[in-house]
Amino acid sequence: MSSGLSPIPEGFVTAIDSLLTIPGGAINRLVTGALEVLTQQKTEKSAPVELVHRTLWEAGYQTADLSSLQSGYRAIQYVYTMAQTKQMSPEELSKAVSCYCSKDTALHKSIVKHWAAVVPVLFDQSKASPVLFKTLKSIDWRVGVSVANDVKGLRHIPFVAFDLQTKNIEGGTSTESFQASLNNFQDFAKEIQAIARVMETM
Repeated sequence: MSSGLSPIPEGFVTAIDSLLTIPGGAINRLVTGALEVLTQQKTEKSAPVELVHRTLWEAGYQTADLSSLQSGYRAIQYVYTMAQTKQMSPEELSKAVSCYCSKDTALHKSIVKHWAAVVPVLFDQSKASPVLFKTLKSIDWRVGVSVANDVKGLRHIPFVAFDLQTKNIEGGTSTESFQASLNNFQDFAKEIQAIARVMETM
């Protein structure tokens, strides 16, 4: 099978397949991590694979082993490296990636969506296609404590719950809710600070 990503390295298809069973949030983190390295916002040492693996493990996805995630992350990096080398538009990348995973999958959607967001930065503005993103309307949060029972007795585990309300291009709204442990939230806070530092330089 040939595509705009040729030549395909050994193990690429298997690596892509390994990402099709994990949640969209984990895929987005791997995808954005690969792009951050490509656009030199972060170094390779900050790759999110171990964090994603730990998060998946805590969420009950024990089948997502670290080795498979590392292979999948390298496959995403290869996709973006080829897209940059060949100066692919989002449409061209979508067609190339669809040879290896369906357009309906979270992996395909994430790869193309995030690529569309950086094309104006990497290439001439004339090569970029307009992307219609949702905009953030409001954030509600609350802190709580869950109780777990183990061999050491009752443990109190702090968490923060978020409700993110977004608005689409047509004016409709939707709410995404998620919960983060203390460690998850600390990692999230660091990412927000990193984003703020980058935006301050623009």
